[in-house]
Amino acid sequence: MIDKIFNIERLEYKSNLTSQDFKNKLDTIFNQGTFKFKYNLSGKFINDYEFKATDKWTIGVYIRSFENDPAYLKGKIKETSNGIILNVTIRPNSIFSIFGFLFPIAGIFALFATGFGSTTEDGLIAGLTFVLIGLIFYPLGRFLRNRLRNKFEQHLDLKKE
Repeated sequence: MIDKIFNIERLEYKSNLTSQDFKNKLDTIFNQGTFKFKYNLSGKFINDYEFKATDKWTIGVYIRSFENDPAYLKGKIKETSNGIILNVTIRPNSIFSIFGFLFPIAGIFALFATGFGSTTEDGLIAGLTFVLIGLIFYPLGRFLRNRLRNKFEQHLDLKKE
């Protein structure tokens, strides 16, 4: 349930590549030049078997401790006798999920508080605006999450299991 609210997707991929070959392929994507957008992905290895990836572009300005990437991908590599299993968690920026969930609630509250515009027209406009913003933010977060997933699958030749 919490995964649905926060637009989190957990996937498992299987690949015939060895762990080292997959890491080399991923490292090629992560170490492309700053202004080279062939893959349009950036990321880093956390340790030998975990990595993080995001889009190369950011949302807004950099503020320390705040998320500024449109979507986040975190992966874990597990070696098997046939190759590797890749467990991936993909999520949009938290702002899209939180606003997509809370804004409609605030808008509905504003609509009820003003009697659906019977007390003041400003309450109706504010309530409908909040609902509309929430209805835009949640699908936008879903789009950005799916966009990152599709680029990751495409550049690494992966298929969902």
